[in-house]
Amino acid sequence: MPGCRTKTEMPTSDATARGRALARAGHLDEALAVFLDAVARDDRELDAHLGIYEVAQILRRPELALEHQAAAIALAPVQSTPASKREDYALLVPCAPGPYTANMPADLLFDSRYVTLHRWYVDPAGRVPRLPEHDAIFVAIGESDEAAGHLRAVERFLAASDRPVLNRPELIARLGRVPLAETLATARHCRVVTTTRIARARYAADGFPVPHIVRPVGSHGGHGLERIDHESQRAAYLAASDAEWLYVAPFIDYSGADGFFRKYRIVFVGGEPYAFHLAISPYWMVHYYNAPMAEHQWMRDEEHAFLARIENVFTGDLAAALRETAELLPLDYVGIDCDRPRRQAADLRSRQRIDHPPARRSRRVRLQARVRAAHPSGARRAGAPPHRRAAAGAGNRVNDGSLDPADWDRFRRLLHEAVDGVVDDLAGVRDQPAWRPVPDTVKAALREPLPRGGEPLETTLARFDELIRPYPTGNRHPRFFGWVHGAGNAAGVMAELLAAGMNANAGGREHAAVYVERAVVAWFAELFGFPHDASGILTSGTSMGNLLAVVAARDAALRRIAGEAPPNESRAHDGARPNGAAAPGDDDPRETGIAGTPLTAYAAFGVHDSVAKALRIAGLGTRALRHAGTDETPSMDPAELRERIAADRAAGQRPFLVIATAGSVDTGAFDRIDALADLCAAEGLWLHVDGAFGALAIASPAHAHLIRGIDRADSLAFDAHKWVHAPYAVGCVLFRDERAHRAAFASEPAYLGRAERGTAAGSPWYADYGLELSREFRALKLWFTLRHYGIDALGASIAHTCDLAAALANRVQEADDLELLAPVVLNVVCFRYRTPGRDEPALNRLNDAIAIAVQESGAAVLSTTRIGGKRALRACIVNHRTRDSDLDAVLHAVRIAARDAGAAIR
Repeated sequence: MPGCRTKTEMPTSDATARGRALARAGHLDEALAVFLDAVARDDRELDAHLGIYEVAQILRRPELALEHQAAAIALAPVQSTPASKREDYALLVPCAPGPYTANMPADLLFDSRYVTLHRWYVDPAGRVPRLPEHDAIFVAIGESDEAAGHLRAVERFLAASDRPVLNRPELIARLGRVPLAETLATARHCRVVTTTRIARARYAADGFPVPHIVRPVGSHGGHGLERIDHESQRAAYLAASDAEWLYVAPFIDYSGADGFFRKYRIVFVGGEPYAFHLAISPYWMVHYYNAPMAEHQWMRDEEHAFLARIENVFTGDLAAALRETAELLPLDYVGIDCDRPRRQAADLRSRQRIDHPPARRSRRVRLQARVRAAHPSGARRAGAPPHRRAAAGAGNRVNDGSLDPADWDRFRRLLHEAVDGVVDDLAGVRDQPAWRPVPDTVKAALREPLPRGGEPLETTLARFDELIRPYPTGNRHPRFFGWVHGAGNAAGVMAELLAAGMNANAGGREHAAVYVERAVVAWFAELFGFPHDASGILTSGTSMGNLLAVVAARDAALRRIAGEAPPNESRAHDGARPNGAAAPGDDDPRETGIAGTPLTAYAAFGVHDSVAKALRIAGLGTRALRHAGTDETPSMDPAELRERIAADRAAGQRPFLVIATAGSVDTGAFDRIDALADLCAAEGLWLHVDGAFGALAIASPAHAHLIRGIDRADSLAFDAHKWVHAPYAVGCVLFRDERAHRAAFASEPAYLGRAERGTAAGSPWYADYGLELSREFRALKLWFTLRHYGIDALGASIAHTCDLAAALANRVQEADDLELLAPVVLNVVCFRYRTPGRDEPALNRLNDAIAIAVQESGAAVLSTTRIGGKRALRACIVNHRTRDSDLDAVLHAVRIAARDAGAAIR
């Protein structure tokens, strides 16, 4: 027990020694009786008072414990624990009265063989007793409202002291619970759980997403703490507790294979990493090598086993990360919690500068269970290649005449750190907010002047961690239902790193990236039933794909109008496609332009806005787009469309293009592609399918019927960064007729001459199929994704999100306070919150407010749209991480937001 070697001015009595022996054996009630008897005989028996303080805490008698701690402090405000081997170093340890958790456990942190600890229980009034000689000061007082006065008293004492200080108390006082959480939220490898202080009445009314941990404000050591997994448990907890204020935090499963819940805590002293352990049993009793340890042999055995193999735990990747962090931290002392391997270190950077003790002393501060971590400069292998033997300490410079790092090993370690951060973000994304707004301070910081002199890469990465990483779009989160955003995938992340390393230009020429793209395009052509000689190109997304398709269709129509074929013969009823193979000449529309030809295109009223933009960019104007139907009919009626086309022809217009939608942006509605293909074959029109996300329903056997006929389209654009979950940004556009595709974009200026061999080989180049000559290596992330997962697994993920959408729609229909506003065709659910007595404008304002409140809460992200004049909350379920429990969490967040906003919205 921590106090078993406490040195006092009065010798320990035989009774007190017997009490400590009983406590170590786990006979706590008997030990307490012995200590109480010793105090009854002599109330100046300091060690007996301390024994009561320790044992009473274990027995959950806090009033008794604190009463006798106060008596012990009155007898001796300074209590010393001498070093066992030699008194090599002495620390003065200012403490605050209170339970164990009121102070850092200095007896565990410092090596008791060589370090003498003088615990000084500080008087907030500022009275300083006679203090023993000491080499340095370590402030053990923790952050709490109760300790604020003690910390201020220590500040005053330190102002007059000439001893070095390992940690400044004014910094401890400044780092309250909320500021500390905000600071750590920007740090690499640090998983921050935000604890919310909430009134009992509010907790009873609104609850909190489950699972979560709740405890009374002011409790410590696991007292009154309970994990809540169901609403019924919340009610039972409130019935058993009379606390008016509570702390509530999301639950994180720290359990290991042995069933224990554990975290690892790292401490740096003098830049060297050390470890000590904080373990939490399945019963939520916190033990620091004390308290329940005395009562349960299994706890002692488990803790002993952990410490016995501590150096094995903190080796390999863990130790490497700690070494890197030790280089980066300008601190002499900092405690760092690590919740699992590879989430090793909270990098506080320079936010908390702590005065360093002199070097001749700091090296002699020793801690328990040191991690043997060699300095990076000593870790290089003999015989390594030249780039691995760069000079140590040169990592902040670049080589003369080159932008390469001067120290490739240091860059390697930093890159590993960055990769660890990415993996941590992905692995812990469920525990983070679905979205958080970017603070004004961050926006201001990002408006900095142009860098002139450069900075170390570590500094730039630190700024990324601070200013950019905490504020993502949110689409990785399983409750991001706002828009059709893919969630990304791990294989694609790896591919993006590899593609960046290759730095390939996929616009053309002879290299592997071109052939990878051809393979991926061929896979997609096979998936959608396009002919083997179809062409295609990867784009930034469907918006660019729609533009390429409109331009190709426009040029094919202009060539046809110029006399290549009569309008109604360019496409037979058997599905023959327009001929786009004419060689450039006097009638080439690329040279003559549209020449005022009144071309018209047709689409449903809810077609994506990128189609109108494409027509405008193609020189046709947005008036060339004819909407078939109304805003209340989400898909086109082929019979009505045929009549519209006939009327436009009679008026002198030139119909040339029909754009079918596979999954509308608002509700996920589908046009009847097979019927539109029949119409286009009869009318000699180009059929383009905007299948941004819905086209990929073909990968799910249960939903493939929605795009029946898609194999008959002239062109098809879709996004692979949506339901295939490739990292942004990558889409694809396929063309049935490769000649018509290439005719719209091919060119060969002298400086881009082609060859049969050498680097200029590889014809045709992808620059001949689109607008860009400089193109990133987008294909690699798709090549990795499709090879790693396979289309069947991706299709199953698509089907799962559609099933979740159906389940959410059922929940909405069963609820009295919710209303489903549109049929659920695929994965989009449009609904609203409703309350009696509100007119439509008030309901619209309420649902607008709900959407914003849910987003800003971080619980989920919903977007809004308008369905039949009603404001709808739009839940678009795309994420492969989403579970059924997330649906309940979203509806819970909606109801909380509705109650909060309801009073303000009339």
